[in-house]
Amino acid sequence: MSTGTASFVFGPPANPVVMPVSRVSATQYLQMIEAGVWDNGEKVELIEGIIVPMPPSGPDHTNSTIRFVRLFAPVLDQVELSIQGTLIVSAENVFDPDLALLRIKPGGYRAQQPTAEDVLLVVESAASSLKRDQHVKLPLYATAKIPEYWIVDLKQQQLHIHRDPQGPVYREMHTHSSDELVSPLALPQLVLRVNSLFE
Repeated sequence: MSTGTASFVFGPPANPVVMPVSRVSATQYLQMIEAGVWDNGEKVELIEGIIVPMPPSGPDHTNSTIRFVRLFAPVLDQVELSIQGTLIVSAENVFDPDLALLRIKPGGYRAQQPTAEDVLLVVESAASSLKRDQHVKLPLYATAKIPEYWIVDLKQQQLHIHRDPQGPVYREMHTHSSDELVSPLALPQLVLRVNSLFE
């Protein structure tokens, strides 16, 4: 493990107390998962080398992931569909996105977790996690060159589509709602009505 620093604010934000933290790599983190460190059911992800607890899923979030399976079922002969599966985004980032469309590989993913190079599309459903998905995960997905990133805003019932990663940003961002039709870049034949994500 390596040592980094993180700012924890105790008192006025203008004078944060900087405390050392122990960072872990993606490899170390996955070894901890395999060892059953979080067998108590706590959901965590590795963000910039720091193990971060994830908020519990509400019923709207659970319903959203169930809808994904139904909506993407027509293309399951062309891609692998991962629902809340582990994704190695980079050497210090391991996420469990709500949905990831993956390239089909000989032998599947039995020997190794999917990496950013395997991803065609990542989708995150967001209620309480919206700011994290927009401001923390988005630049990390873009830096990893994941070609397309969707954020399903459960509160506003909007779909934010991000494409064309360039460094830590996506150069294209479009917001869709209601009866608008959308398709993933990698699967233009799959046409989804935005409203169907929230039914």
